Amino acid sequence: MNRKARDQDQKLETTNSRIDNLVLHSGGDSPNEVVDARVNNEGTIFDSLEARLLYSENKHASDVERLEIQDQSQASQLNQLNATIKELYNFSNAGISIYVSADRGNDQTGNGTQDNPYKTIQTAVNQIPLISRTGISIWIEEGVYLEDVVLTNLSVSALYFRAVQTIADPSASDLAVKLRSFKIAYSTGYYFMSGIQFVDQANAPVVSDQRRCVQVEQGGYLAIAGCKFAENVKSMDHTSVYAGGSSKLHIYGKSTFVNQNVCMSATLLAELRAGDIQGSSNLVGALADSGTVRASISSSFATTPTKTASYGLILTKGTVM
Repeated sequence: MNRKARDQDQKLETTNSRIDNLVLHSGGDSPNEVVDARVNNEGTIFDSLEARLLYSENKHASDVERLEIQDQSQASQLNQLNATIKELYNFSNAGISIYVSADRGNDQTGNGTQDNPYKTIQTAVNQIPLISRTGISIWIEEGVYLEDVVLTNLSVSALYFRAVQTIADPSASDLAVKLRSFKIAYSTGYYFMSGIQFVDQANAPVVSDQRRCVQVEQGGYLAIAGCKFAENVKSMDHTSVYAGGSSKLHIYGKSTFVNQNVCMSATLLAELRAGDIQGSSNLVGALADSGTVRASISSSFATTPTKTASYGLILTKGTVM
């Protein structure tokens, strides 16, 4: 019995020692909070169990609030993305109009609306997404735009460059919208320009030692209607309208050429169609340089109405082969 009592006393002493280690300010005999309960999973020791619990609850509430804000932000971004996709792919079947005004426009504060237009054509072009499945019209008000507008790597359904003020016959007077040069490169889709007169032609960009006012290179279909080229560049290596690579070009609508060196050119596999054009005192009307030209040009239009180079092909009428 004495031995059993000693064993029990030893076990009781061990238990009390363990309780002393776990219990704070208890003297070993009070059920106060346990030291272990004041330590969180990160090893932080708090002054009391209540402090630890309040910290955890406050942190949880803060995390929930942050997640709710993130969720609202992501929902807003998703709605904005859906609206953009809807606009780009024309789910609403509505076209997009962008306005440019040399007089009223501002590239910094403008937004492209009719009331708040951009100042330059290039800024308007820069707003066009790389991929667009809706028709886009860039409306250009009267003014002189000494710009070299460049479009590259675009994929569009239809992109129109239109002068707000137009006249029926470009040969009768100058046009209201004047631009130096325009280039489409490595792009696909349909492009159209009308009512634009090209000026400062002597300072148009040089490509392969040749100055060009309008250029469509390696893809895309460009239609030109009612435009005008009338500065004397006969003494220069100059091509007014150039199509290269796999591009296609159509010139019509009383487009006017006067005193030009080469009015139109199709190079490599490019195709050019000209009809309902007018003008005089030009050196070469249409050049097929390993490209294809479909046109019937009179001797009054150019000294050399049509010209071929390398494997160029000129078709003056429909042919069954």
